[in-house]
Amino acid sequence: MAEFIREVESLLSDESFQRWLFGNAGSAEKDRWNAWLSGNPERQIIYEQALALWKMANFRSAALPEVEQEWQKLRIRLHLPAAKTASIRPLTARRAALHKKHDRLLVWARFGAMAIAASLLLLWLWRALPIQTSPEDLAEQIVTTDFGQRARINLPDSTIIILNAHSRLRYPAAWSPATARKFELQGEAYFEVASRPEGPQHDFIVHTDDGDIQVVGTRFVVHERGRGTRVVVEEGGVQVSVADSTAAEETPAAKVLLNPKQMLQFQKGDSVLQPHVVNLGLYTTWWRDELVLEDTPFEHIIRRLEETYGVKVEVKDKRLLQRTLSGSMENRNLDVITKALAQALRTSVARQGHVVIFGI
Repeated sequence: MAEFIREVESLLSDESFQRWLFGNAGSAEKDRWNAWLSGNPERQIIYEQALALWKMANFRSAALPEVEQEWQKLRIRLHLPAAKTASIRPLTARRAALHKKHDRLLVWARFGAMAIAASLLLLWLWRALPIQTSPEDLAEQIVTTDFGQRARINLPDSTIIILNAHSRLRYPAAWSPATARKFELQGEAYFEVASRPEGPQHDFIVHTDDGDIQVVGTRFVVHERGRGTRVVVEEGGVQVSVADSTAAEETPAAKVLLNPKQMLQFQKGDSVLQPHVVNLGLYTTWWRDELVLEDTPFEHIIRRLEETYGVKVEVKDKRLLQRTLSGSMENRNLDVITKALAQALRTSVARQGHVVIFGI
């Protein structure tokens, strides 16, 4: 983490990086920084966090107050007699020196405040933004998100992964033509997989505790939160191999091929697999700016809110659980979503700490 902070600080102190950050770089500088950004998927996160930090640390200098003007205002508020008009005399040498000393102290105080604010912002970024870690040998990369967070991962092969809240993804840190595309997932992630020619990178495998999902050029979602694994295919196809419940057994308990708009829910050891067609909305749009609902049971939406934001949802009017919703809503934060749901359901909603209550 310390190395990550040092890299962000180093970038923010680089004038060339600052010019590129705000679109003022020359063509040569622009090409150099664009090449730097595209050279490693980790740099996208470093860039985004450096940009956020720079914007948040955009301080304005505070002007000195007009003492006489403020004193007159205070006199009026206190109903005191107005002061007599006084002539302005030049400062004596001592007063001038004291004034300059005050200015220097003020400047250093501002720099100190900026340094403290920058440190606090870096601490906030460390706690609030997705965490990336990798062992010393750089064999693998681990991305972890907290409640209310998402992480976008751009792989060197042009594959895009969106890691949902409260999730963890492990994958190779160093990429070469010989790197096998194998991932371990806990939580939920959306995958847009780039197809690859024959060779070690041809297959794309996502592993959960319940089995493996193998794909070649597709878009799909894998969800695993300790109660089995769910796979939903948006485009292309995936093959699911269910892990045998006997640890010593390497042969899969069952295999099945999923096609677009199909969903499969399974657990380790399942021998009978039954894919079925679903409306994709809730399963594949959770990472977009708009959440799409297609005859989606309110009960399913509640479960997603709890998993994503770490809250407990209570429904006083149990009839609401039988309702289904269709349409789209803004998908930016919990309060916006719950208010939109309450309006659609024509009921009330309140939030008390980590508890959201519908139908009070």
